[in-house]
Amino acid sequence: FVQLAFDTVQGQQVAIKFMARGPGFNHEAVMRELLNQRACLGHPHIVGIKDVFLLPDYLAIVMEYANHSDLAEYMAAYVHEHGHGLPESEAR
Repeated sequence: FVQLAFDTVQGQQVAIKFMARGPGFNHEAVMRELLNQRACLGHPHIVGIKDVFLLPDYLAIVMEYANHSDLAEYMAAYVHEHGHGLPESEAR
């Protein structure tokens, strides 16, 4: 689940993704995702990770808060309005 929170140090909203730990928790997949995110630091179109911490039952990933709709909603609205998918220049 994802929770909206407020970073009192930075003075901005953040999203915290909580991932349940325990049986079935895929540590390798999580590490791979975090390393991929690290490689994309500063990219203008990728939500950045601000912090990661462990709780007794969850892994918590603190991310920049993107207050717009998700990519799938944006693309669906674009197709509905324009009758075709995103041009390559916009998709990049």
